[in-house]
Amino acid sequence: MIDGMASNDPQDEMDVLLNFLLPYARDQLEQNGDFVPTGATLSDAGTVSAVNAGIDDPRAASDVVVAALTEAIRREAEAGAVRACGVVDTARVPRPGMPEMTDAIRVRIDHTTADPVHVFMPFRKRRMRGYEFDQLFVEPGTSLLR
Repeated sequence: MIDGMASNDPQDEMDVLLNFLLPYARDQLEQNGDFVPTGATLSDAGTVSAVNAGIDDPRAASDVVVAALTEAIRREAEAGAVRACGVVDTARVPRPGMPEMTDAIRVRIDHTTADPVHVFMPFRKRRMRGYEFDQLFVEPGTSLLR
């Protein structure tokens, strides 16, 4: 658990989740060349907690893990314990204004009082020099809570 901030500003609270999930994904990608999708929730008290997908197979497909994380988050939300949530995985997406597809870290963020968003950090593997990351961009997202 990490204490977030209880500012009651949805944007600030969504940023807390972004700042929890994005560095994890970036670090795992740089160290291991991949990462297992991960989720987190923000409570009314401002506490950020990692979400357990409940999948024991480390080779489980990303979409299976994301579905399990989403279901776990929805169960917590139904119990009234979630103010905001996020799930981080990878995606192939077009950059804004460009037709070609790129790999990106995707952070899906939802809040009980704000519209969901998807935050993307494009990346590419550089030959023998790790990864190169580009600027974030944001698009309207789909709800994790509903």
